[in-house]
Amino acid sequence: MLLLSGGIDSPVAGKLAMDKGIELAAVHFSLEPFTDSNAEEKSKKLAKVLGIKKLYVVKHGEIHADIIKKIEHRYYYIITRRLMWRVAEKIAEKEKCDFLITCLLYTSDAADEED
Repeated sequence: MLLLSGGIDSPVAGKLAMDKGIELAAVHFSLEPFTDSNAEEKSKKLAKVLGIKKLYVVKHGEIHADIIKKIEHRYYYIITRRLMWRVAEKIAEKEKCDFLITCLLYTSDAADEED
C-alpha cells in the first residue's frame, strides 16, 4: 500500500517498488475542506500514470483540524501522521497488502544534523 501524497517523493517510491515487481494499491489523505482539491487530483493523475488500479481517498481534513485544536502544536505532525498510518494499515489489511510504502526526503543539511 503506497501512501500517495501528490508530492514528488511518494510516486518515486511507488515507481521504485513497481520496478521490483510489486503490485500497488494507494491511499491519499485529503485535507479538504482546508485545502483545495489540487493534491487529491494530482494523486489521482499520478496513480493513473503509475498504473495503480486502486486508489483510496480518505477525507482527513476535519479530523486533522480537530487534532490540531486539541493538542500542543509541537505534537500535531507526529499525531496526524500516526493516525494516517493507522488508517492506511487498516486499508492495507483489507487489500491484503504486505507493507506500507512512503518516502521522506532529507536534505544533506538535515542528514548532517542527525549525526
